[in-house]
Amino acid sequence: MIADGERLKTLLENAEYRAILCAPFIKASVLRTVLSVVPAGVPVQIVTRWRAAEVATGVSDLEVLQVAKERGNTEVRLLDQLHAKLYVADDQCLVGSANLTASALGWSDRSNLELLISAKSTDSDVSLLLDRLETAVPATEEACLEIRKLAAAISPLSFDEVDTEAPADAFHLPWMPRCAAPDRLYEIYKNPETTSVVDETRKDGLADLRDLLIHRDLSLTDFNAIVRNSLRLMPTTGRIIAKVPEGITDEEGVRVVENAHNDILGSDARLQWRIIRDWIGVFYKDEFEVAPDSFIIRLRPPSDRLETPEHATEQARSEVNARAVTLRSSSLDEALEMIGDAGAYQRDWLPCCAAPDKLYEIYLNSATTVVVEGTRDDGLADIRDLLIPSGLAVKDFNHAVRNALQLMPGFVRIIDEVPKGVADANGIGLVQEACPDLKGQDAQVQWRIIRDWIGTFFTREFEVAPESFVIRLRAH
Repeated sequence: MIADGERLKTLLENAEYRAILCAPFIKASVLRTVLSVVPAGVPVQIVTRWRAAEVATGVSDLEVLQVAKERGNTEVRLLDQLHAKLYVADDQCLVGSANLTASALGWSDRSNLELLISAKSTDSDVSLLLDRLETAVPATEEACLEIRKLAAAISPLSFDEVDTEAPADAFHLPWMPRCAAPDRLYEIYKNPETTSVVDETRKDGLADLRDLLIHRDLSLTDFNAIVRNSLRLMPTTGRIIAKVPEGITDEEGVRVVENAHNDILGSDARLQWRIIRDWIGVFYKDEFEVAPDSFIIRLRPPSDRLETPEHATEQARSEVNARAVTLRSSSLDEALEMIGDAGAYQRDWLPCCAAPDKLYEIYLNSATTVVVEGTRDDGLADIRDLLIPSGLAVKDFNHAVRNALQLMPGFVRIIDEVPKGVADANGIGLVQEACPDLKGQDAQVQWRIIRDWIGTFFTREFEVAPESFVIRLRAH
């Protein structure tokens, strides 16, 4: 079977008067390969999108602007709501699901299952899309610098060796861990150059750390708590963890893997399941165990469970966690259809608490009287919905909240607009896009809450202009 990347190269090398490359995610190395086959005199238009969270996690490269300049006769344009993938040479097209990344085009060891079909630029749907692409704005060095600064500020870890061709983090479902030595993950975290594991396992561990948005300089206890938190937030691993109290056999686990990732089958699915099983064994050892004979993952007997404050908190939160799991499970199929977009399981989640500056006090003391009861209850609900582990210092609490907010698609879409400057009227519109059932005064109140959360948990990057109340990048 010919890889989609080779079909794309064949299309482009026959271009005579124009080439158009339209994809939300573009890796610089892949773009350079693709452009190399376009005849020198043919103008190329590249249409993509730049979002700070996506650049921070490595799924798209700002360097595409430089690659385009190196070729000459090549323009990069930006369209923020872009999700379509379209490749045009004269009047011939390929349209489908594949981004300009190695994993999407079949040039990676772990390639995605994608589809590109032939079409004509005069086909009605393609013609309408081409018309929409005309609204894209030119990519500038200034825009590139702004997104780069923001991405650097929100990126928790930066490992040059990590293979960032494959889609990463919660925005590219269904995520599953790669590292086959989760018991060494903290060692890899502390020393990315460690030689205590083989090189491929080390690189897989670095990739997992990046995908889970793990911040720097955590103690072992806080590291384990935040990894646990992130695993619950990921739909595939979250569903598996929710099933453990019923007991999961290896056969059932393999089926979960195959259903979540239909290009992982047979021995690959069995290997992936063993990795997931090992992660659960490492990061949930206080709750779950692997039965010694049957290898069923199950709840530990109550007498064997470790009575840590975190475990006690998890028990108290079981009802809320069950609600979160229901949200994950019911919308996983939709999430699978939205590869390349933000996850869907809590797509419309937005914060409730109108006093985010008091959230840590509420976290420390659920009976606090420093805020009115309704605000306190909203704060407790937000902490539960974000699955914040117990026992964190204020710095790690803020990191954990930031992490969780960056995994909530509705909130991420709003954060991505901030580099452009968001006035109150624009913010209310963004709220209504994320939650169409919020209208009028309700939307205004929700926007003010979001604005205060951004002002509280993203103070390094953003500021609220004192007179206009526009949220914008902080001047440095």
